[in-house]
Amino acid sequence: MKQTLNVLSYNLHKGRTVFKKRYNIKNLKEIIFSLDFDIGFFQEVLSKQHSTAKLSNQLEVLADEKWTEFSFAKNSIVSNHEHGNAILSKYPIIENHILDLTLNRLEKRSAIFTKIAYNGHNIICICTHLNLLLKDRRVQIDKILEFLSSIKNEQEEELVIFAGDFNDWTSEIEHLLRGKGFLTSAEKLNTFPSQLPLLPLDKIFYLNHADSACHIGSGKIYRKYSDHLPYISRVDF
Repeated sequence: MKQTLNVLSYNLHKGRTVFKKRYNIKNLKEIIFSLDFDIGFFQEVLSKQHSTAKLSNQLEVLADEKWTEFSFAKNSIVSNHEHGNAILSKYPIIENHILDLTLNRLEKRSAIFTKIAYNGHNIICICTHLNLLLKDRRVQIDKILEFLSSIKNEQEEELVIFAGDFNDWTSEIEHLLRGKGFLTSAEKLNTFPSQLPLLPLDKIFYLNHADSACHIGSGKIYRKYSDHLPYISRVDF
């Protein structure tokens, strides 16, 4: 029987655009709710406070009544908050792993691996935010694929969803992943910067799926709350 999932990848940039210094989460939450995804992959999201800072715990704000299951990987401390990647899901997370991808002191990186139980299937979800240099991204992808092999059940064709900010404006990482069997339904969708999208940094890849379609949130409203546009996909498997 065909199953369908709505998937979102979004670099929140802590809820601010290139030009805004103030963090915003309330209106951003309304936009994200309107997208009504099943599984969301987020980068640059603020989590637990480390002081009496007035900023919201963005992860708690987002993961309330709709997405009760979530996983978070801290990359650094920003504005007295933990800052990193997150996966939000409407369905149970039954397994969770964090892989450290930091290669230099200036770019703290990680990848989240979760297994989600969905209608009798196990779905492996990977969320990451890769480095700016291509040679670093290649190393990080190798680490991710190696770790994926270690947790994947080779006896089952589990759906794998791999999403995030790949910083892959040359599409070299995309070609590398395609060579490993990963597919995406779009060669190029520009998501950065949100005010005038020129670079295809955000992507969603699938392994062991039937079909997918994707688009970006290109309305004016999306330009107000992050320096990236949301990348939205539907997958049938």
